[in-house]
Amino acid sequence: MTIRAQNQFADSLAHVPDMAPREPRQLCGLTVWQILKPWLFIAVFFISLLALIPVLTIVLDKDFQAQRRVLTPTAGVVLQAEKQPQLAASNSPASIGTTLLKFSFRARQGVTFYGSQVVQNNTPFALLKKGAPLPIVYDSQEPSFNGVDGVLGRNDFPIVLLFALPLVGLFYALMFGWPFFIPLRQTMRARSIYKQGELTVGRVDFVKKKGAVFGAYTLPNQSTEVLYHFDDTDGKTHRSRQKCDNDWLLQKLDVGSQLQIVYLAQKPERCIFLEAFIA
Repeated sequence: MTIRAQNQFADSLAHVPDMAPREPRQLCGLTVWQILKPWLFIAVFFISLLALIPVLTIVLDKDFQAQRRVLTPTAGVVLQAEKQPQLAASNSPASIGTTLLKFSFRARQGVTFYGSQVVQNNTPFALLKKGAPLPIVYDSQEPSFNGVDGVLGRNDFPIVLLFALPLVGLFYALMFGWPFFIPLRQTMRARSIYKQGELTVGRVDFVKKKGAVFGAYTLPNQSTEVLYHFDDTDGKTHRSRQKCDNDWLLQKLDVGSQLQIVYLAQKPERCIFLEAFIA
C-alpha cells in the first residue's frame, strides 16, 4: 500500500489513485485551461480588434460597397470643384493631391439628387469647372448612393488583405502572450509525470524566494522554489526543487512538512509534489 503524506492537504489528495495511469483532470492545477485562459483572453482581444477593420470596411467603405451593387449610369453637372489642402507630410513633389467635386444629377424617377466625390488631381475630372457635364453612376434602388463614373468603386487597394488582419492579431497575441507558454510547458511536463509516475512521500527541505533581475535592480519575491527530498522504491534518496507561485500554499509549508510526491521510476529526477496542483 502506498504511503500517503500526512498533512492538511491529505483530504484534497485522497482521490489520487495509488497506481498509474492517472487522469490529469483529477487535479485542477494540471488542467491546460487554467494556464491558457489568460492567453486566450489576449488572443481574443487582438483578433477581435483587428477583425473589426474588415467589418467596418464592408459597412462604411463606399468603394467596397460599389463593387457589390448594380449601378446605373447617367449625366450630372458639376456644382463645385474644390482643391483639397494637403497634409504637411505629403507636401512633396511626388504627392498628387485631390479635388472634391460636388455635383447634381437627375435619377430615373425625375428627382434631382446631390453627391460628392474626391478625385485625384492627375485625372481629367480634376480639371472640370462649375457647370461642366460629369458622368455619374448611382444605385437605382438607393439614388443617394452615387459617385463619379470611373472613380467610384475603383479603389486599387486589395480589400482581401484586410481579411488577413485577424492573423496579424494572432501574431500579436503570440508575441505578447509568450510568457504564458512557459508555465504551459511546465504544466505539460507535470501532467506527463502525474500520468505514469510512482506515488511516494517526501519532505520539505527549504522554501527559497527568488528575485527577478533587471539590469542593476532586483525585484524581490518574484518566484518561489520549494526544495524537497524523497526516497524511491529502492530506498535511494533524491533531492529536487519545484517552482510554486501559490502564496497561500507556501504559507502552509514548513521545513520538514510532508509532501505527496510523484516521480518517474526510470528517471526519479523528474518529479513533482502534488500539493502545488490542488488548485
